[in-house]
Amino acid sequence: MYVLVIALLMSAILLGLAATPPSVVGPRFAETLARKGIENGEGREGAYRFLTTGEPSLFRELGERFLQLPLGEIEQVAVADLEAVA
Repeated sequence: MYVLVIALLMSAILLGLAATPPSVVGPRFAETLARKGIENGEGREGAYRFLTTGEPSLFRELGERFLQLPLGEIEQVAVADLEAVA
């Protein structure tokens, strides 16, 4: 993973790209959406759900460690079911 990050950073430096921190981009993006009238209504919250083709308990363990939040319900699905709807 470290090697990939270094390669990405080197490419960005060689191309002369500048990194903008999310703390700057986020508020600007929110302002742009608000100007265009694209914003969530009061009290509206997003939702997420997690599906896995593997063992839900293992997915939960890794997911909660990586995301640093409780995942709630995790649904196990078969690969064949996913292929059928793709």
